[in-house]
Amino acid sequence: MGDLPAYGQWSNYPTYCIYKWLTNGQLEDDVAKAVVFSAQHGDYLLKKYVTDLVTADLVENGLKDGCAVDLLDWSLSNVDWLELGDGLIEALA
Repeated sequence: MGDLPAYGQWSNYPTYCIYKWLTNGQLEDDVAKAVVFSAQHGDYLLKKYVTDLVTADLVENGLKDGCAVDLLDWSLSNVDWLELGDGLIEALA
């Protein structure tokens, strides 16, 4: 599998999609500050935070396996977490 094509100013669509999701009301003020902090100090906490949010949505909607779960796993594995963190720092600062 090759690299994904760029999407606008973003390295790929999964990165853009998660950015839009987080900046369109998914983040509360206190959580936003923590996300910005984690983005400034490495991508692990940001990745864990987003993965936990997505997993909670899946469980809430009764999805544990299947095509939708596989597509979300694929998308999350293709997010450029450092680029996402930089974008969040800029948007939320």
